[in-house]
Amino acid sequence: LFCEGESGGFDHLLYSKLFPEFFVEPVSNCRNVRSYVKAFNVKRITDFQAFGIIDKDLLTEAEIENLAKENIFVLRVSEIENVFLLMELLEPFSKMRKEKVDLEALRREVIEYAKGHKDRMVSQAISYYASMIFSKPNFEKMSTVDEIEAAHENFTVNGIEMLKKRVKELEEGLDYAIKNMDYDKVIEQFFDKGLIVPVKNIFNQNDKNIFREKL
Repeated sequence: LFCEGESGGFDHLLYSKLFPEFFVEPVSNCRNVRSYVKAFNVKRITDFQAFGIIDKDLLTEAEIENLAKENIFVLRVSEIENVFLLMELLEPFSKMRKEKVDLEALRREVIEYAKGHKDRMVSQAISYYASMIFSKPNFEKMSTVDEIEAAHENFTVNGIEMLKKRVKELEEGLDYAIKNMDYDKVIEQFFDKGLIVPVKNIFNQNDKNIFREKL
């Protein structure tokens, strides 16, 4: 099971606990996860089969479905850090520690944090989408300069429209989650490592990394 992150990091430790039947191998980033899984399964140098698990980031449902066909699966939250915000984890953790934790206040604080950082999220998303959309047009089957020039112009125009569409959909999704106080949607869409701060504060923990280790 190839994953993002480094050896001993949250991805590695968490997936090793969740999937003890797998040999978990962190390979830094999602691009490497895809490459390693594909290479491993195409070569089939052993009887083992490779799978991958990556952060949701800003992937669309169509992209997620296509990745699944390649044995690469996607978290239902934007990044590994947000797994530690899931109520399926926080509720039993609270009971186990026999602490009275106001989980409704926790939800409100996380959503309030997201509201204050929404504009920064959108700005970061624009860069992410642009790097994905404008990576490189395919000119292999074109034989003249005019064909390539026309294709590049179309690629640029279409790319800009796609970029605007993606950003608009993201902003609308973030606004909806915040307006409707939808905690699950917030941690699904927000890729801000600071979301853990109001959570660890509610649990009266000083260090967010130690708090994650306890979780």
